[in-house]
Amino acid sequence: MAIKSIRIKNILSFRDFKLQNLADINCLIGKNNSGKSNLLKAIDFYYKSLNDEPVNNLNLLSSYSNHGEIEITFDTNRLEDVIRTKKENSSYQKHMYKTMFKSELSEWEYLYKKSDNKKQYTLTLKIHKNNSISWSNQDKDIREIIHRIYPFFSIDTRRIDLYDWKYLWNIITKLKFLNTSNLPREELISFIDSKISSKSNSYKEYVEKINDITDTSQYDYQEMLLNYIKVGLKGHTFLIDGFDLTKQSDGTNSYKFIEIFLHLVISLTRREFITPTVFIDEPEIGLHPKKAEQLIDSLHIIYSNLKSTSEKWEKGKYKTPNPKFIFSTHNPSILKTTVKLFNKKDEHKVYHLTCKKNKHHAVTSCSTMNSYFEDDRFVNVFDDNEAKLFFSNFILFVEGETELELFGNLSLKRIFPALNKIDVYKTNEVMLKAINPTKSNVAIPYLVLYDADKMINIDLKNGAINFLSKEVDIFKIRNSLKYSFWGSKNAYLHKRLGSILKLNGVKNHLTDNKLAFKKRNISDLIEKINSILLEKERILLAPNTIEGFLISSRSQRIFIKWIKIEFLKNSTPGSKGDVNVIIEKYRNTILDKSKLERCFLSIFTGWNSSKEISQDNMIFAHKIRAMMLNHIVSKFKESQITKPERLIIFRMLLKGKSDTLCSIENNNYNHISKETKVLIKFLDKNVIKFIPSCNSKTGGWVSSFLNFSIEELRGTAASPAELEKAFAFTFPQISRIIEDVSSSID
Repeated sequence: MAIKSIRIKNILSFRDFKLQNLADINCLIGKNNSGKSNLLKAIDFYYKSLNDEPVNNLNLLSSYSNHGEIEITFDTNRLEDVIRTKKENSSYQKHMYKTMFKSELSEWEYLYKKSDNKKQYTLTLKIHKNNSISWSNQDKDIREIIHRIYPFFSIDTRRIDLYDWKYLWNIITKLKFLNTSNLPREELISFIDSKISSKSNSYKEYVEKINDITDTSQYDYQEMLLNYIKVGLKGHTFLIDGFDLTKQSDGTNSYKFIEIFLHLVISLTRREFITPTVFIDEPEIGLHPKKAEQLIDSLHIIYSNLKSTSEKWEKGKYKTPNPKFIFSTHNPSILKTTVKLFNKKDEHKVYHLTCKKNKHHAVTSCSTMNSYFEDDRFVNVFDDNEAKLFFSNFILFVEGETELELFGNLSLKRIFPALNKIDVYKTNEVMLKAINPTKSNVAIPYLVLYDADKMINIDLKNGAINFLSKEVDIFKIRNSLKYSFWGSKNAYLHKRLGSILKLNGVKNHLTDNKLAFKKRNISDLIEKINSILLEKERILLAPNTIEGFLISSRSQRIFIKWIKIEFLKNSTPGSKGDVNVIIEKYRNTILDKSKLERCFLSIFTGWNSSKEISQDNMIFAHKIRAMMLNHIVSKFKESQITKPERLIIFRMLLKGKSDTLCSIENNNYNHISKETKVLIKFLDKNVIKFIPSCNSKTGGWVSSFLNFSIEELRGTAASPAELEKAFAFTFPQISRIIEDVSSSID
């Protein structure tokens, strides 16, 4: 029995906003200015108006309508159950129920007739253009009942008085029904007098003199109740671990205030006929992330300790409804802990708020996130990194570390500031299935970047392209479009996919070394598929791997220059012993090709020389290195490998794949020509080995090459706009992704 749903029309940023079927714990997430605080303002206005309290006016969203509405539906299930009992102590509850439904039910009906539409009660507040208000039911008794049995409490953590917790007393007096009229003031005075001044009557006389001298107003119910409660307590000054609030840090006071607040609200209402709703705006303010987690963990402990989960009676546990909590938060730790701990049906909900601006207004909309995860594998690893994604402006899902390094590059972010606003997340099939915004039902733009092998496999024996039913299943996508209306866009896409799938299993001619297709351009095929995947699945495939985005025909000139500079910079003469001795050995030797390689590898070992190298020997060493560079170039020419294939080989050396999806590490490598394998081994031994950033997939070559490329392009660009154009020409696939990101972010 609590607030069941909230609907707001034409007020603040709400055109027709709904929060339906609130759970026990509700998280509101969204960007700044998405409407979270506006929701608190609207509910607060509603409740203060219930009690005829002064309150600031709320603006209408559109002046074309002469009013706005705040409609709140209350669950009356428990109230209905109570009025059907024969207990004498349910008389007041029966009075409340009859008051709420008296216009619709006769005396007999309201007591005995069950009706589904009496399991809830809706009361609407209208706010008119002239700032006047009106209620859907003018009976003031109803408003008083709602205010009493469905109280609303809010905490704006920015405005907590951290050193005076008097707000807690206000809560305490609203969570208990006590009949204070059965204790007349005279009887109370006489009782106290008999206990503390029985012989002299000094207490009674003291109070009477004060009454004679002063003129005071009558206590209202809350004030009277609070006095009675305080008398029963050991004191009224709040402490933390025995110390005064002024001795604590702001963070500690904020945490303890909210924790005690939550504990009081849950504990004091479990046996009461009161079910409050609590709105806490940004509980994380002032708290360490782990402390924010601890706050939700503490709430869960209190919640679980008092909640009955058995059909049998459990001491100290109750089946009565829990209070409703609404947390407006920007903190992934709070979202994560809520999702993981309150993981049973109806225990929690996550509402994602977005605000779209048009010419006249900014309008808030709300979607309910799918935040119950059936796969325990995901729940177990769901952490801050995953929770953070639900606060993102844009999510780029990627497969590996190379992509993380690429899109996290600071030089790239300076050219394209939109990259500073996105989250790049390394994912797998399990994680993506759970947190994909489409499946999670959150309005966050995203893109999934996959290597081509997530959709196709290439048989190097006959060159056949085989489409797979893996992460990217175009068979499934085509079937989903099967019954599209003739002439529609989906029907057109269905036809296009059909023509693409005709290539499935068809043999193609490959180059002799099996690294590329002779006639078919695999990049063009992937591009055709991408145009469909982007629209239907928000997926983009690399023509081979992410390395192919960086090392391509357009970036060839810069890449060759970079790798030459890196080779010269990192290959320095040295050995475990005295390198001068080794150099002297080769100085008077006629070097053929085989001896040149041996000489180079003997002098350039990667070790620092134990002795200083003489000037003559250093000149000779540099001469050997220059000869080795020429030898590497001649090796390429002798192999008759084309320029595009040279790039493919370097791509493979940097742990990427060929156009035929062959890599040094997969089985397809066995099918490439022996000559190509020899060349790859030669380059690995005589070039890649000397460049530390190239020694592993995540060694840093991506950052090094990208930074170098940007500086090269900057040197020829006259303006930032020209630099962007030059980058787009050199790295078209990367630029396309950045363009997609930029167009998706407000």
